Amino acid sequence: MPVFLAAFDDLGKRVVLDRLFELTGDMEADNAAIKAYVDTKWTGIHPEKQ
Repeated sequence: MPVFLAAFDDLGKRVVLDRLFELTGDMEADNAAIKAYVDTKWTGIHPEKQ
């Protein structure tokens, strides 16, 4: 089942509707892959908690 990735980009002051991310069924691996992708694309309101 795919998950649609969206985020609040604080530096760009925008809401980003990005892409579908296909899940593999391995929750730990999927979460790590999503976090790695998000961390390279956006900066949150509290980057120290990212």
